[in-house]
Amino acid sequence: MKYLIAAALIAGVVSTVAGAQSTRKPRPALDPAQRVCRSIESTGSRFTKSVCHTRAEWVQIDRADGDSASEEMRRPRGTMTLPQ
Repeated sequence: MKYLIAAALIAGVVSTVAGAQSTRKPRPALDPAQRVCRSIESTGSRFTKSVCHTRAEWVQIDRADGDSASEEMRRPRGTMTLPQ
């Protein structure tokens, strides 16, 4: 009896998941020329500044920020010498 109930529950879940996947609509492509504004926090200030760029420019900015952060993490730090 347990197996019959478990099989029925699994069949119900599988059919629900299959139905949900078929109703998804593809996302429309984002326009790289569309202007997008972000709020940027300045160091030492509680106020945010609104900065606007196109989506393509934001991709380049985010990539450059990520590259510089990765480079900073890879850069060797100063060595500590112990007195002898």
